[in-house]
Amino acid sequence: MGFEVEDTQEYEIRAHMTRASDYGIVQLHINGLAVGTPIDMYGSNGVEPMEAIEIGTLELPSGPNTLALEILGKNPANPYEDRYYVGLNALSLMPTASAIPWLTVGVDQLSWTPVPGSMGYDVIRGDLEILLLTGDFSQAVDDCLADDRNDTSLPYTDNPPPGQADFFLVRDVCTGTFDVTAGQPQSRDDQINASALSCP
Repeated sequence: MGFEVEDTQEYEIRAHMTRASDYGIVQLHINGLAVGTPIDMYGSNGVEPMEAIEIGTLELPSGPNTLALEILGKNPANPYEDRYYVGLNALSLMPTASAIPWLTVGVDQLSWTPVPGSMGYDVIRGDLEILLLTGDFSQAVDDCLADDRNDTSLPYTDNPPPGQADFFLVRDVCTGTFDVTAGQPQSRDDQINASALSCP
């Protein structure tokens, strides 16, 4: 399968995968090069998303690139003789030279990559359904979870009720922006700052 990047530079790569009892062990290849280590996608709790997997860093050329998944086998706990399924939900690319923190939602915490020289971080949460319906961050933001926090992680165990989904954004207080540089049609800062529930 193919994907494109705008600029030739080094990227930090993460894979967002799914696990299940009949899934196999897979090796990712980008532009013909094996990246990261084999990923065991076996799970005993039905079909469920895995936490983001750090694949590593790789310099990618601007324009088209290729991604291939090589099935290496299966976990011995996989009870199916001929099932080696694979579930790839997304591939995340972040320029390593970027001053944008990269946020990950874990089982019991939110964490993000450090920005060199940062004096702290703000983290907001919002209602994804409202954002999708209105396209307006000022209506969707519902809490400031961290204001000028020095750490790069935050304990978080809240789960939205069935049928509801949250989104999270983090910013370095020095740059003061929730914007990213790729794939974003317009700035989100004005709308977020207009919300009474956003971080000051």
